[in-house]
Amino acid sequence: MAVLVALTDSQRPRYAALYAGFMDSTRALRDTLRITAERARDAFVSGDREAAKAGVEAQDERRRGLEKRLKTFDETLKTLLDQQQFKQYAHWRSERRKAGDERRERWRRERFDPS
Repeated sequence: MAVLVALTDSQRPRYAALYAGFMDSTRALRDTLRITAERARDAFVSGDREAAKAGVEAQDERRRGLEKRLKTFDETLKTLLDQQQFKQYAHWRSERRKAGDERRERWRRERFDPS
């Protein structure tokens, strides 16, 4: 974050604590998302499209839970950063989310809706 947004010396430890807390509190959910994604890929590779599709749907539900937690993180972060810093961060988050959404949609189209 210090490179993405130029944090002041007083912001660095507060951001580090906020980020560490977020990562600790979401570790199990992120691990579950990773495992669910691996299982969905394995099911697809083995030819079990139904299991793969069910895995993708389960992953979507868990991702929504993580997004809620990230929204809370962002709201707290907004109180730590100044307006310009938060604007830079929000733009970066938006671009990352957009890229992730596009990557997931492309993966789904290629596997479940081949044209």
